[in-house]
Amino acid sequence: MASEPKKALEVFFSYSHKDQDLRDQLETHLSLLKYQGFISSWHDRKIIAGTGWAEEIDIHLNSVQVILLLISANFLASPYCYGVEVKRAMERHDAGEARVIPIILRPCDWHNAPFGKLQALPTDGKPVDSRNWYSKDEAFYDVTQGIRRAIEELQELKIAPKVPDDRLTSLPKTDQKVALSKPRAKKAINPYEVRDEWIEYITINLKKAVEEEDTLNFYANDVQGHRQIRILSNQMTIYSLDIHRGSMGGSRGDEGISFSYTEGRATFSNGFHASGNFKWNLQKEVVVLELLDISLLSHMSGTKEYTREDFLAALWDKIQLAIERSSRW
Repeated sequence: MASEPKKALEVFFSYSHKDQDLRDQLETHLSLLKYQGFISSWHDRKIIAGTGWAEEIDIHLNSVQVILLLISANFLASPYCYGVEVKRAMERHDAGEARVIPIILRPCDWHNAPFGKLQALPTDGKPVDSRNWYSKDEAFYDVTQGIRRAIEELQELKIAPKVPDDRLTSLPKTDQKVALSKPRAKKAINPYEVRDEWIEYITINLKKAVEEEDTLNFYANDVQGHRQIRILSNQMTIYSLDIHRGSMGGSRGDEGISFSYTEGRATFSNGFHASGNFKWNLQKEVVVLELLDISLLSHMSGTKEYTREDFLAALWDKIQLAIERSSRW
């Protein structure tokens, strides 16, 4: 979890008005970044009546720190978006004055455009409005996480103190003690926010892993407050995972998380197979899940701490065993 920045960075939306519905959805997904003080946003719908729209656009395009190019065939066909805004955006990007982030809304021929050299969002440039995602919310979550990482990087570059390399060697011994790092304080986290991030992280990465297997299909949906994940082969469910909000499936309304799973055709499970809560690990400087594992990841019941990468790897190993067993049915 990144510390709150000193000043919000202004984000400029460059988009075709024919894609306004997707622009609105993206801005909604960026709401938390706004509330946390990371960003403010500007687009041409904020131009006040009676003012010169071209002048207003130029003012913001020449002053913002982040420029989002919302790419579609409509965008590429717009003389103003492609001919004016893209040109100026890339000039400022190449000069190191702003960060340009292409966001691929719909499938189109964008790779040979001036911004085609840049890392695009969502991941791997998979369009938001396509079959690559089980919902647009999943795609926009991926976009939001990419924008968050870019903003955090820019904030670090912006507020990091510039200290000469020889500072410590030039200080008297008494002053060197002052320059030593202080003990790290316990980091506060929002477990509800972390839980939702983990659920999306697990869903998105399991989907990617499953899609690499030609014989498998992936399904995910939210039902009655929990995430249902199903892995299918030949239209038959071979692994079911339910992720519940709450350390016992939400029965106590707490901020924890719990899991239940089945192998084979069953779509329900009796009881929970793992339950845990999130906390900040001082040594690793990362959020970890303290999980009581009854049978989800291991046959040996016990409590263990996982980073989200460790958890996903252990879960995928378990799922692969289920997939191998299903081939013998």
